Amino acid sequence: DPDKVSAVQKIPPSRTVKQVQSFLQTCFWCRKFIPNFSEISHCLSNLTKKKTIWTWTESEQNAFTTLKNCLVSPPILSQVDFTKPFVLRPDAGNYALGAILLQGPDMEEHPIEYASRLLNSAERNYSTTDREGLVVVWALNKFRGYIEGSKITVASDH
Repeated sequence: DPDKVSAVQKIPPSRTVKQVQSFLQTCFWCRKFIPNFSEISHCLSNLTKKKTIWTWTESEQNAFTTLKNCLVSPPILSQVDFTKPFVLRPDAGNYALGAILLQGPDMEEHPIEYASRLLNSAERNYSTTDREGLVVVWALNKFRGYIEGSKITVASDH
């Protein structure tokens, strides 16, 4: 709908915590269509924490712009075919976990769904190997409704 796209494009940068919270709630509703949502929104989420000093820097502006662009871009997700095997591509960063569930022949995999979440303070202390293990377990649980009873390949970079 062109009117909705125009409305999102006209959203000005946030000037208050309430505006950031409102914007993030809108984005959160669409998070499964936004790759690396938690990693992108991390700096904006930090602005909503108590005792955080308000600073809107280039980092927050970039996250805001990226999320707005994701909201107005059509998702390129594919429909699930339960007769085909799945591929899970997990990744763990310093602040967030992310995973993509894909299907399709080798060089033409298509995303089914994206998922991400922030690491809690204890998880941020995990080693890289432990965070990579954590993201696999978390993603398998997250996508359980799709993958239960199906063949799945976990394609990790570790």
